[in-house]
Amino acid sequence: MVGAVGLLRKRKRSSGTLETDYADPLTPSSSDSGGDDEQPPAQKRTAAARPRKRQAVKRTTEDVAKRMQDTVVRNAMVELSKKGNSTPLSNLASQISVPLFTPNSMSLAQLHSVISYITENLDSLSAKSCDSLVRALVNLKGIDIDPLELPQEQRAPFSALVALHAHFYGALISSKPKWIAEVLNRIVREFAESDDTSRWHTLLRYLVALAPTCVTALQIAIVKMYPFKYDETEFLLRYIENILKVVEYVPELQAAVWAVIIERSVELDVNLENKLDEIEDSIVAKEDDVPYDSSQKVTIEDNLAEDEVVLSTQLNSAYDPASVSLMAQKLDKILAFLLETISAKLSDSSTTSESADSFDERLTFYSTILSHFITYLLPTHRTHAIQYLFFHASQCDPTFSDAYLALLIEIATASSEPVARRQMAMQYLASYVARARAITPMQIHGVIAILSRWITTYINEREHEAACIPLASTVSGSDTVTRGDDFTRFTMFYSVVQGFFYIFCFRHAELMNSNYTASSPYNYSDLPALLQRIINTRFNPLKWCNQDVVATFAKAAQREGAAYCYSIIQSNKYSLQKSSVPPSPVSPSSDSGPTILQPSMPVIQRTMSAPPVSTVKIAIDGSVLRKEDLRELDGYFPFDPVLLKTTQDIVAGNYITWEEEDDDDDDIDEYDDEYDDEEDIEEEEEEEEEEEEEEDGNEREL
Repeated sequence: MVGAVGLLRKRKRSSGTLETDYADPLTPSSSDSGGDDEQPPAQKRTAAARPRKRQAVKRTTEDVAKRMQDTVVRNAMVELSKKGNSTPLSNLASQISVPLFTPNSMSLAQLHSVISYITENLDSLSAKSCDSLVRALVNLKGIDIDPLELPQEQRAPFSALVALHAHFYGALISSKPKWIAEVLNRIVREFAESDDTSRWHTLLRYLVALAPTCVTALQIAIVKMYPFKYDETEFLLRYIENILKVVEYVPELQAAVWAVIIERSVELDVNLENKLDEIEDSIVAKEDDVPYDSSQKVTIEDNLAEDEVVLSTQLNSAYDPASVSLMAQKLDKILAFLLETISAKLSDSSTTSESADSFDERLTFYSTILSHFITYLLPTHRTHAIQYLFFHASQCDPTFSDAYLALLIEIATASSEPVARRQMAMQYLASYVARARAITPMQIHGVIAILSRWITTYINEREHEAACIPLASTVSGSDTVTRGDDFTRFTMFYSVVQGFFYIFCFRHAELMNSNYTASSPYNYSDLPALLQRIINTRFNPLKWCNQDVVATFAKAAQREGAAYCYSIIQSNKYSLQKSSVPPSPVSPSSDSGPTILQPSMPVIQRTMSAPPVSTVKIAIDGSVLRKEDLRELDGYFPFDPVLLKTTQDIVAGNYITWEEEDDDDDDIDEYDDEYDDEEDIEEEEEEEEEEEEEEDGNEREL
């Protein structure tokens, strides 16, 4: 009997038509347990066939479920097409809209069947009534779940469903382009909401390769889905990081992606403008809760010293300091991420030579963000920190610095540009030359040479206009008849001169160093003569430029032997002291053309708005002037110390901080004392003359 069984097994193996029923090596053999305990071969074959039968039953059940679901979808579409009844289709859309893995949701098998049938019959879904079904499948809830979060037995079916859903997206945008925007919005939305977005980038890459024309719609989706500025910081950072990843495989979107990032960052920055001075601890670098006092003598040296940042006390109390602090931290983190990204893209990582293609890529990227500077930064007045993206980027290569300086000079000196735009360009130019550590002495001298020529030409051509301005007005009854013209038409001249003074305050050592004359585009010995001519011109820039800048320039110029300003400063001061109104410069009236003049105050201190303009009678040198005439230039320089700590740390390597000169020079105070003594003597003489006149009058009466 045993021999017959062995022969049967050999025949089965040789025939290849039946499976061999090998004995389990762990099962005891017949010789060990006895022939009576051996299981019959028929029973063994039955036991081995049971798992295969269960799998067959399962496949049969799935097939039946699939056919049933196909029938449901087919019947719903037939009801719609033949009877106009959209209820079954709407019910199906409602079922699909239920999030996966919830009590009332469709099973993975059912959903797989529906998506398969719809994908194969997309041409039948042209009716508007079918839009709800397609939209439910496009925005399928739960498809973004991480498969690792599911039980082991559900991972494979779910992964198959994800792959099928991606195939559905591809078929949909290929056959029905009207759904491209809906599909892309669904994908881009995940860039802010999902922690792991790798499969969404894979899907998006597949769709872009499948339908290249969807790039325009993708750009619109990126702008549309950008998180709101009050959303959580993690959402914003995750979204920015992901849309920058999109640029890696859709490079034609580089300009558009950086445009929306910079634009929204500017909005966030502007929202914080005038609020950052209220932030303490980790957000504000250093603080000093001393309110601004117009009677104090405050110089630019006090304002620019990083250990004496003056905080504004004029912030609207309606703002919640906690929310403002959170928004500042949000801006700080965003800028830190963008600064690191820009550094990685613009820095030359090669140690020897750089390929032409690599440099061209860097130059193209820099040109892109520089165009966004023109579009979003120049028209925006008083941003606090976003401008440091361009400050940092421009110092990554000397070529970039040259391009940035050339752009600012071109705009500042272009007579066709609006005055406000030219003023802003001049503020950026002066602040950049003063603060950027990476720019070379040659670049500094080049800028000074261009500004010197512009100032000289302006004085030669237009100084006679200042001489022709009437110095007096008349008073008719109770109305003040103001002058028909004033110095506001020379605003651009004062802006350029103020920038010139500001650069000199920071760079006087380089400008007056004769070691640079061999490579300098101008002779440094000509600078004192130019400065002396500027301060003595009829334009009187020491009166109209920001007084903080003027005071610091006067000190530096006298220290270098370049110019002596104190006599003119005190003369201007004396003329204001004789007026009946303290010198509180205000913004010009609206009819004086575009300008960015603001109240005079410490450079770091910011105010939300200027005081109202009013017309009053003021006697200055025998004149009756408007209060509008007593205005000075804004002391805003974009690259003054940033108050966001992380951003400050990143740019510190390329940033020049203000340093006090190590001397006890108090020339202004000394001159004040001398001038006050002279005033006292004059007043005493006037009083004596008045007393003598009174005595003479009394004698005549007697």
